[in-house]
Amino acid sequence: MLFFYNSWKPEKIDENPTLDFNFGNFFSFFGLLAAIPAVIFYFLISWLIESGAEKRLLETKVETKALVVNGNYYEGGGIRRRRPDEAEITVKFRTKENMVISRTIEIPTYQFQHFYKGQQVDIIYSSENPNNIMLLNSKESLQQVYKTEEREVIFKDLFAFLEFSDNEIQDNLNKISTGWVYDKQQQGWVNASRQCYIKKSEGAIFYIPKRELIMLLDHDIRKNKFRRVFENQGGILAQYENEKYIIQKMSERSGNSVTVFYLVMQNISNASTK
Repeated sequence: MLFFYNSWKPEKIDENPTLDFNFGNFFSFFGLLAAIPAVIFYFLISWLIESGAEKRLLETKVETKALVVNGNYYEGGGIRRRRPDEAEITVKFRTKENMVISRTIEIPTYQFQHFYKGQQVDIIYSSENPNNIMLLNSKESLQQVYKTEEREVIFKDLFAFLEFSDNEIQDNLNKISTGWVYDKQQQGWVNASRQCYIKKSEGAIFYIPKRELIMLLDHDIRKNKFRRVFENQGGILAQYENEKYIIQKMSERSGNSVTVFYLVMQNISNASTK
């Protein structure tokens, strides 16, 4: 038990006691508490509106090209830089109804350097509200719109294509990433944005990847434990085999440029010995 000595002596007792309490601060505090739900409610309503607009955009989407006409980068301020940097681009496009629409889109600051005035970009807009648009410039946006994996074609895909019909190959390419179309003139599938080409001919798959993929594909060969049979014979840089498949890494020179490509086929000779 605690005792506060001398606190109950007559001279210590006030004849007209008062409550020393600041009601202004009290109501200010509870006013602040009351404002918090309002702020939460505001952000909740904003999120619901944005989610609804995005859902409707995906349901009524129209694909088109837009032109970048302007861009701005705003550096954050404050002594401690509490306000972050911001970036935006303005695009202009024409709808199917021949309306010209101009929209400014906020973008992540790290993406700003990838845009320039006069650049063509892929977008979707809502047929109900052309001002409701989405920029298709990231893996996440493409996955959201087209439900694709948005990855590169690797050898497991090429092995499967050996067993597929042309229609099945097209369907599977559409699941892997956007942009794959069949070119009748080249008699194969081309993806211009990924700079890749695939052709099926006489029981083999012919694959030209973009240059940046070559190291990934070589690693994929090692990961699948193919053994190298020989290398540097004619136009064949190397041949790899396992029990089921043969992979030939080849090259072709045209002037000063060298194209590296792969030929994939079933290992028939190995299968016939069993």
